[in-house]
Amino acid sequence: MRRTIAIHKFGGTSLGDATRIRNAARLLAAARRRRPVVAVASAMGGVTDVLLQAARDAERGRIGSCVLRFQNQHRQPIPALDEVAVIGGKYN
Repeated sequence: MRRTIAIHKFGGTSLGDATRIRNAARLLAAARRRRPVVAVASAMGGVTDVLLQAARDAERGRIGSCVLRFQNQHRQPIPALDEVAVIGGKYN
């Protein structure tokens, strides 16, 4: 018997903060109970804007600003994500 695979893509606002990332993990865990799942994750919400501004900053020689923007963009969700663990393919 052939099993179909469910492909789920998350990005933008669906990965915009820790709460939404946890929600995506829960959705994947639930879907995985029904059939095999492939998850595709693109950029978190706001990252495209940060990339564009970083490019403008880099053109002006403000490399430190670029690094700081990326750090600030990604620091917020990290502590809350400690609660989300993927161990052996299972969501805890």
